[in-house]
Amino acid sequence: MFEKNDKQLLTVRIITNVVTWIFAIAGIVVGIVLSALEMLEIGLPILFVVPFLCWLMWVYVRLHLSHLCDIKLIRNKLYGVDNENLKVFLEAKLTEEEMQEQKRVETQNAEKIARLKSLRDSGVITEEEFQQEKEKILK
Repeated sequence: MFEKNDKQLLTVRIITNVVTWIFAIAGIVVGIVLSALEMLEIGLPILFVVPFLCWLMWVYVRLHLSHLCDIKLIRNKLYGVDNENLKVFLEAKLTEEEMQEQKRVETQNAEKIARLKSLRDSGVITEEEFQQEKEKILK
């Protein structure tokens, strides 16, 4: 029923990525060429401003697309439609959540190892026990 909209969201996402890269690379090349031709007052700002503006454009479009995707997901859920075509958007969200979880686990492991090290330094546990516990944590 709404599959056409799914394809449009994906197409806009791909076009945005391509256009952003083209303009960013073009801005860098033009900035380098103008700087090489001793037009530094024009070349250097272009060299830095154009890629920055391209990045801002990319961030804005991705934010807007994420809002549209959220609306689409809610509508699909209301009508009982499958979200298979929006898999690209959903995977990006999952990987961000997985990265946050990974970071949290790594922080906890670092804290555990630091506590073990303080126990080893104070003589409560031996070096061998420290290494065994450390290997358990890192697995």
